Amino acid sequence: MTETDFAYLFSSAFEDDYQKYKSFDDFKLERLISRGEISAALSLQIKNRRRAFNKFSRASELFFTSSGLEQASSEAIARHLAERLSIFPKVVDLGCGLGFNSIFLAAVGTSVTAVDCDLDRLRLAKANAAVYGVAEKITFLEEDFLSPSFSDFYENKLLNFGTNLAFFLDPARNLAGDRKTRSLINSKPNLFELLPKIFEFTNNVAVKISPAFDYRELEQLPGDPELELISENGVCKVAMLWFGAFKKTKRRATVLGANQKIFSLTSGPESFEFSRPLNYLYLPDKAVARAQLTATFAAAYDLKLISPIIPLLSASNFKRVPASRYFKTISQGPFSLKSLKRLLKEQKIDRAELVLWHLQLKVEELRERLKLKEGGGRTIFVFFTEQTGNYYILAENIQKLET
Repeated sequence: MTETDFAYLFSSAFEDDYQKYKSFDDFKLERLISRGEISAALSLQIKNRRRAFNKFSRASELFFTSSGLEQASSEAIARHLAERLSIFPKVVDLGCGLGFNSIFLAAVGTSVTAVDCDLDRLRLAKANAAVYGVAEKITFLEEDFLSPSFSDFYENKLLNFGTNLAFFLDPARNLAGDRKTRSLINSKPNLFELLPKIFEFTNNVAVKISPAFDYRELEQLPGDPELELISENGVCKVAMLWFGAFKKTKRRATVLGANQKIFSLTSGPESFEFSRPLNYLYLPDKAVARAQLTATFAAAYDLKLISPIIPLLSASNFKRVPASRYFKTISQGPFSLKSLKRLLKEQKIDRAELVLWHLQLKVEELRERLKLKEGGGRTIFVFFTEQTGNYYILAENIQKLET
């Protein structure tokens, strides 16, 4: 953005224009830009604030870039991270972006130093911090913490903030051509290169990574961190690596529910009791499966695993368990397209949710072959395991995910 853009964004004229045009759809906004009636800067903020409504309670007052909004933690997740980070009185946010993690850290009383090499992002971060009333509690530094080296940055820029610093890092995952990476190697900065340099000064580091990370890469990282998978509204959105004093367990699944309810499951006793699918089925939140805690979940709630490779559990009698969806088994057996079509016809089912595991078929492909519409009150699980071969379970939906 240009200096003219920033002067406009932080002016009363922008606020007046935002109120005037915020209800216009994208097509109308583009038409107004082409006529020269509004600026691209206004249009971008209108669009991004709309996208941000599900993430931030004060979205209509905040400032965004498109890539920054996409990577930003939601307000609920940022608050959760701030609570964990606040065990240290001083935290350095390396590559702070639009500033939201720094903002919620400052809100819980942590002394925050927010660092970014991009002045434009820092200016937006400062403006966002002002919206939440914490701008004066954050020290903003325009610095490239990798140039010429992290050691130089630490010794020349951070020593005056005292000792016992902890670090938070959210590496950029943008690649050329609007592509994204899940790789710890391809992220910017490269974690394999940066972490050993930070560890020369402290092991107290927290790193936010893509929840689609590769476990094989994770095993090669130095420092043996705690892995935390965080889901919100049934979607696994964030993976965190907690090093040093931040580490409390090996793996953790955190589920953020309505009204800030939090379900947390940590590494512990595991159950490996296997059974054919019983009367009731339980599908734990995706964070549980992604954190490889399905067997721990089974032990905690006395449930049986169907297979070691699918995150579906069962029980003979109904019980309420947290962070899980419930189903009642209607029918089950070896899967073939012909037999399942016959069953659906007999049951007069033309709508159902499909869940597939370890099959070459894709959901939409199977839906088309079954001539099955979305929705309805039933779910069909189809999977392959060595124990069952190709198998299906037709189930009635009892309860959506609850925390």
